[in-house]
Amino acid sequence: AFHEKYPDEFDSIVGGKYILEGRIPYRDWFQHHQPGAYVLSAILLPFAHGSFVRLRVLIALSFFTIVAGTYFLLKKRVPEFDGRYYLFFAITLAVSGTYFWGQMLLADTLAAYLIIPAYLLLLSKDYYRKLFTRSDLFWVTFFAFLVWFTSMTYLFALSGIILYAIYLYTKDAIKAGDRLRMILANVAVTVGVPYVLYFSFFLVTGGLADWYFANVTYNQEY
Repeated sequence: AFHEKYPDEFDSIVGGKYILEGRIPYRDWFQHHQPGAYVLSAILLPFAHGSFVRLRVLIALSFFTIVAGTYFLLKKRVPEFDGRYYLFFAITLAVSGTYFWGQMLLADTLAAYLIIPAYLLLLSKDYYRKLFTRSDLFWVTFFAFLVWFTSMTYLFALSGIILYAIYLYTKDAIKAGDRLRMILANVAVTVGVPYVLYFSFFLVTGGLADWYFANVTYNQEY
């Protein structure tokens, strides 16, 4: 960290280590963040081989993959998308990131990177007046889920993104002649399945009550 550091990153790293040891978040250790940063930490730690410098490089590569992958996703879903503005955005993000914890494995930092594809795909589809398909709904709501999976700080922004994505999909599907029942079923499956799987995991592993206390009760009262 060349400019700023924040102790929550150590929490993310330790959480990844605990996951690798087979511990279940919330049930087996207390923390009041969503598990996204811990999961990424658990993926990267085996490749770091105990080196914090190597881990820092892997974190940077992970963030770069999200930013670069967003560009290719946008070009595939919206061929008219002008990549010059995105390149300027990416360079600005890279240069300024270390001043705003952008190089660190923090829940809110990871969530900020993950919200980029959800927001830009939704914005681009609407701006260029392109047909908003079920695949678009999947990508927008999938990344929105990953943001929520990482940090509930973005809950209100995500609610707006998801609701507007549903609106665009429903509007275009009705224009295409799809039946309302099929549209609603597609929305329910595409949007809802990740959350059902998420809560089912904690329900089965016995950590649902601990999750609620850590992410809702504790964060609201303390």
